[in-house]
Amino acid sequence: MTEAATHPVTAKPALSLITRSGLLLAASPSTLLLLLYFTLAAHLRLGLGGWPDSIVHNPIPVAR
Repeated sequence: MTEAATHPVTAKPALSLITRSGLLLAASPSTLLLLLYFTLAAHLRLGLGGWPDSIVHNPIPVAR
């Protein structure tokens, strides 16, 4: 018998390689973009003084 047959190599499961810092690092770009999106929405609402009723009620005429 060979050395490899008597001592099988056991691989660690993939879940054991996930760390808390790895999860935070992976989630940070999407969290940042979501925060920026809501910051933009708040900025536009405060700048306009409220949400517009609809853009369709005041259409821009098309030049022909």
